[in-house]
Amino acid sequence: PVMLMRRIQTNHGAKPNFKESAAVKPFSVLFDGLLSTAMAGTVWILATDKQKLYDTVSNIPLIEDRSDISDNLCSDFIAQYDSIRPEFWKEYRDDGLSAIQQFVANCRKRRAFERRLRRESGMGD
Repeated sequence: PVMLMRRIQTNHGAKPNFKESAAVKPFSVLFDGLLSTAMAGTVWILATDKQKLYDTVSNIPLIEDRSDISDNLCSDFIAQYDSIRPEFWKEYRDDGLSAIQQFVANCRKRRAFERRLRRESGMGD
């Protein structure tokens, strides 16, 4: 904003009539940073294909090999999902909740697959 003010207040090469003090400069830089971050966030939110994002995240548990996200989040998501009354998931529908339901279902599929692999390899349950 300060740079813009300087440009606005400068008359064809004349000295600007606004001088930024040393005490104001840190606030000016902070304000510029916050404004830029807010604008970038707004553009990201508007430009992101949310359905594709939901689909990608909900399918993480189905990725082959070890998955840190699955290892760390599946148990918590399943426990939280099971602690919510089942009617809630039927009453309230939106893309975010559907993605959570799909993530939990995929976590359960992953657990079942891992259990089956352990049984088949003789490692037990």
